[in-house]
Amino acid sequence: MTTATASAPAKQTKGPKRHIEDFEGLKLEYILKSVSIATLFGLEDMAKDIPYLNTKIPQRVYLLPGTEEVFKHPLVPNVQEHKFELSDMIHVLMYVLKKCGKVPYLFGLHGTGKSSTYEQIHARLGIPLVRIILGEDSEVIDLGGQMLPNEQGGMTMHYGLLVTSMRNGWSLQIDEWDLLPIRQQKMLNEVIENARFTVEITGEQVTAHPKWRVMVTANTNNTGTGNNNFIQSGGDSSVNDRFNHIEKFYLTKDDEREILKRYVKKVVNKHPKIADSMTPAMIETAYDSVIELMLTVAERVRNAHEESKKSQTSLMTLECTLSTRSLKGWIDNVVALNEFYLGATGIDHSTMLRDAFKIAFVNGVSHDEQEDVLQILSDSSSL
Repeated sequence: MTTATASAPAKQTKGPKRHIEDFEGLKLEYILKSVSIATLFGLEDMAKDIPYLNTKIPQRVYLLPGTEEVFKHPLVPNVQEHKFELSDMIHVLMYVLKKCGKVPYLFGLHGTGKSSTYEQIHARLGIPLVRIILGEDSEVIDLGGQMLPNEQGGMTMHYGLLVTSMRNGWSLQIDEWDLLPIRQQKMLNEVIENARFTVEITGEQVTAHPKWRVMVTANTNNTGTGNNNFIQSGGDSSVNDRFNHIEKFYLTKDDEREILKRYVKKVVNKHPKIADSMTPAMIETAYDSVIELMLTVAERVRNAHEESKKSQTSLMTLECTLSTRSLKGWIDNVVALNEFYLGATGIDHSTMLRDAFKIAFVNGVSHDEQEDVLQILSDSSSL
């Protein structure tokens, strides 16, 4: 069982106040640094026009007990490149920090940045985040945990993430909310609203830590609509009025282009043969055309994916879609192959780009759609 003590200052004589947390039997300490929203989320330019972004908020920094050595908490997401939509970020941020407003419910098509929004807010705040994925056969009572055999021949209770997050004060992300039957949604809403849960197997009454937060994601807004989705669903207003519904869309081409250009520079630095043989300007020029091709392919795949969610359409449809994460994986493969074939003769770069795309994305989608996706790449390359 994972337990956590309430935050309390550790004994010390100098420096910031330290708080103690137990994680899987390991005693951790953390301090709270005061950092402006603008600095933490890379919004310094906007802070000139929006003074509130200069507000300082707490950032949690874990340390090994009794030392100044920073400790990477295993449940705090890694900081990665991310484009924050200001209004979305502020709603989630105020809920996480102050529990202001209703539970945030991010919905939209796959690859629009629902999970990454939660992850990157927690990564920058230094707050642990865990996830559970629901389905049509999920039941709330099963989220408490299960009894499993132990080495002594008996049974030991292993608590689920719902219980452990409540006890520890971690944030809990619940994915695929709209797949959960309405009755189960109502039961889970009661748990969230009252911050209490009864473990069915043991009868234990669990009261949530004051810092416990819950966030939700789904493809629809729980009525089967949104982002061009027209799927019949039994949405319930008594469930939905517990949430702040925030619709997510794909990044604009300009925003995604900037992310990929910065990402190329980071990846190239990991491949010294390329970094040493080309100036930064040469690298930028060489990969700009590749990025433009990737953005065109992504746009066409996403359009086909959106068409697949409509009730009637005469256009190409795809169940798969391209996320920014997949585009970064494509870049990883392209740069690695470029270094491997650096100085080689007779290399077909279009074939190399195609192979990098297949490994990063195409081979992982339905066999029925692979040729369609590769055709999109071929058509985009000929523009």
